[in-house]
Amino acid sequence: MMSAIAELYSLRTTLNNDVDFLCSLQAIQTQFFDWSVLLWTLCIATFLLMTVVFAVKVTVLIEFVFHLFVWSLSVLFTCLPLIGDSYGRSGFWCWIDSSKEKGRIWFWAAFYGPLWFIILLVAVFYTTLMAFMFYRRHQLRSLTSEPEAIRREMKILTKLSGYPLIFLLVWVFPTVNRIHQVVTNKPLFALVLLHVLSNTQGFLNCVLYAFNPADGSSWVKKFWQYLTCQSKKGDVHEPLTPRGPEESDDDEFSLN
Repeated sequence: MMSAIAELYSLRTTLNNDVDFLCSLQAIQTQFFDWSVLLWTLCIATFLLMTVVFAVKVTVLIEFVFHLFVWSLSVLFTCLPLIGDSYGRSGFWCWIDSSKEKGRIWFWAAFYGPLWFIILLVAVFYTTLMAFMFYRRHQLRSLTSEPEAIRREMKILTKLSGYPLIFLLVWVFPTVNRIHQVVTNKPLFALVLLHVLSNTQGFLNCVLYAFNPADGSSWVKKFWQYLTCQSKKGDVHEPLTPRGPEESDDDEFSLN
């Protein structure tokens, strides 16, 4: 969200070619929060691998390590382009100025190089996780005849396969746009529009979770049923009624 807010400065920075305070703020804010999103994506993949495949128990220490890892590296990679004063105009907004020699170095060393290394790691982690889930499904089929357990496993597999694809999709166009910018030193408007996809990762993840095709009753459908007070059979629920003093403990609330 904070990275998307930084993009709202673009109108101001596009009209003003000077590298002023707002331009520097946009560059630093974009770098820091883009890095935090990338690192949290890696942490989520690591967390799933640890808990599902290796059955590691989640502790407060692990959460603390994740936070320390994300925020310390975000600060580090945000500070690196300050060496050589590399923040400045970068196409239609402010970020790392690739027209400078050191800016071109930090362009790769402080963002796009590590970015694609993280994408590779996330892909490896999710592939390992999905392979384990397929193995679990095979075990369930041999140990139980209950289709519901297998269906739940397939639903998880469907969701998990989508997240790394979204991660890859939203960063392909920004990478192409920045490479084009470094080579030609001029922005291409069509690529800039596609670059905006990098700020939609959270939204696309939400859509994938809400409209899960493996589940016949999606979250959106359940939410609509809740709003209209309808059950899956089409029955209308009456409002919750508090238990009277003469009613039994089993009827604390009646939902007819």
